[in-house]
Amino acid sequence: GTYGMYVFNVTKTCDFDSVMEFGAQSGGNAIRNTMAINRAGVAAGEGGIVHVPAGTFEVSDYNTAVDAATSSSGTSASNTCIIGMASNQLWHGKGTIHDGQSTSNDVVFQIDNSFTGVTVKGLTFTTLTGNAGVAIKAGTAENSTIDGCTTGDTSNGYARGIECQGDGSRVTNCHIVNSTGEGIVIASSGSGVTASNNR
Repeated sequence: GTYGMYVFNVTKTCDFDSVMEFGAQSGGNAIRNTMAINRAGVAAGEGGIVHVPAGTFEVSDYNTAVDAATSSSGTSASNTCIIGMASNQLWHGKGTIHDGQSTSNDVVFQIDNSFTGVTVKGLTFTTLTGNAGVAIKAGTAENSTIDGCTTGDTSNGYARGIECQGDGSRVTNCHIVNSTGEGIVIASSGSGVTASNNR
């Protein structure tokens, strides 16, 4: 990238071009990328936008890096790599978020249950080996939208590409590749959850 400096101590929300301003690099170090992407989520704040540009951003080190990156948010990670940090955020772009762990049974991107109206749009999630976990998990977060995302590739996939159970949430236009399990899970506990035009 072109960024010679990056933000590491997030205390207030702000506008920014992409996760690269926080130190994320396509082809770069997985732990640094994990921390950078989570810091971008904190900095975007409620109603903010997190842009993941074209490129492959490897992430890893579940719990350790995300906790270190997001301690100011008061959100504690549990078997999670990236957390949607506030209500009404938009996470989008043409970027690929790649799970770099050789074995995994975790969640790559989770919308925290306490936030509503988060949208994840157009991103691709790949994995080094067959992942027994979940690429995108909305949990009980209400009014989540997962649109136009791809999970897995021609080599490997996730047991669950997308898991969604929050009231009023929707999964649309997504492509689940090489799933080793259910692909898309719409939990029965959610009211008004919809899935359409997925494959």
